[in-house]
Amino acid sequence: MRLSRASVSATCLSKVSRFSTKCNKAIILKSSTRSLFPIRNGISLGSFESRLDASNPRFGFTTSIRHMSALKDEYDAAKAERLSEGIVPKPLNAALTSKLVEALKSPTKGEEKFLLHLLSDCIPSGVDEAAYVKAAFLSAIAKEETKSPIVSPELATDLLATMQGGYNIVTLIDLLDSPKLGSKAADGLSKTLLLFEAFHDVEMKAKKGNANAKRVMESWAKA
Repeated sequence: MRLSRASVSATCLSKVSRFSTKCNKAIILKSSTRSLFPIRNGISLGSFESRLDASNPRFGFTTSIRHMSALKDEYDAAKAERLSEGIVPKPLNAALTSKLVEALKSPTKGEEKFLLHLLSDCIPSGVDEAAYVKAAFLSAIAKEETKSPIVSPELATDLLATMQGGYNIVTLIDLLDSPKLGSKAADGLSKTLLLFEAFHDVEMKAKKGNANAKRVMESWAKA
């Protein structure tokens, strides 16, 4: 039985319409519910968003995919779980901080502010393992031993100054000799009192005529 051209066209259009409807249901994901989708075949269904476009010549729609970094997916999922229990998210541990460091070296487009927020606000100060990883990264940036397109040596020095003592101290003292960053390092050390034996390193630099070290010593004397 031969079908007329009109009948064939109608049949094809019907199949395409059903296909588009199924795809519409399957791929359009709301960002507010991203964390609710499971991981299948190593890919989080909540890691992309799609939209319909009737101008697509093949299927009647096109797909616009925005890939999210694995770090953001992991953090957002953990954060959502904690918030659902009425508790604040945990600070980053050493493993997540290490992932953050790698992400900062080559950030996913659109996640720059998110990554800087994690670096600035979500890693505990002090001397735990996560703080060690953070301080090591910031020290390498400040000394220009590594680079990040969103963390400058100046910003790295400012962030080191907020760590309240511990792994940041040695680098800040070294930076007192830097023509570019010495003043920022002095600002940070002036607000830090937990130096212990490192006090003598600053004192020695001051005695040798380092103006930044002298300013730090004077600030401590007035504290």
